[in-house]
Amino acid sequence: MLDGYQMPEVYTVRSICDLYQGFYNNWNQERLEGAFQELGVLENEWIGNLSRGEYFRVQLALGLAHQADIFLLDEAGLEMESGYPGKSI
Repeated sequence: MLDGYQMPEVYTVRSICDLYQGFYNNWNQERLEGAFQELGVLENEWIGNLSRGEYFRVQLALGLAHQADIFLLDEAGLEMESGYPGKSI
């Protein structure tokens, strides 16, 4: 996951997901929806309005949706806010 905002801030989370979906043949929409639910991601929110922790959760959901074989996470929970509504990762 990238540090800082790399996605256009004028897009919604949903529109970013639709864009990313076109790049991955192994995209799994059900996994994305499940990750959104589990991580508390609001898909109609503007990227520019997301907190740093919310932005990192969007990135994590995108990574899960394209079903990478390996995930390397350094300090995976560091950017999650203390009020994170989900379970531990």
